[in-house]
Amino acid sequence: MGVALLGFDALLASLRNTADRSSRGAREELAKGAEAIKELAIRQAPVDEGNLESAIKTGKSRDLSTGRNNYLVYVDESVDASTPAHPNKTVGDYAEKMHEDPYYNLGIKSENKQANNPDIKVGYKYLERALDELSDDIKRKVESKVSQGIGH
Repeated sequence: MGVALLGFDALLASLRNTADRSSRGAREELAKGAEAIKELAIRQAPVDEGNLESAIKTGKSRDLSTGRNNYLVYVDESVDASTPAHPNKTVGDYAEKMHEDPYYNLGIKSENKQANNPDIKVGYKYLERALDELSDDIKRKVESKVSQGIGH
């Protein structure tokens, strides 16, 4: 004699629907969060010709082993940064130094950017600081969407 669970198929369908809703909302918040991090990183990035600012991008990849989406904020090091004085340069030639070197001096355009944006700090760790500043808020928003999706 077996045990029959009446309504199990309906319950399973409801749980799948709830998971899809909460996942969709969480993904939307993660994508919005990546954009917010990008925008803040651009505001905080040092500037000379604007190439570094234009190289800060967002993207999405899929982890094939887990099937999960990864939302990315990154510096596209292939962006052309050539000038007549420095031909054949890419953002990759200097992006890491601008991010990682606490001892470089800001140029005049970066100093002006800082003066015009006193609410932020232009320079060192521009990308990492954007993530640190916004990550708690993004996490709260994602958690809220998951809770809404499961009806809490």
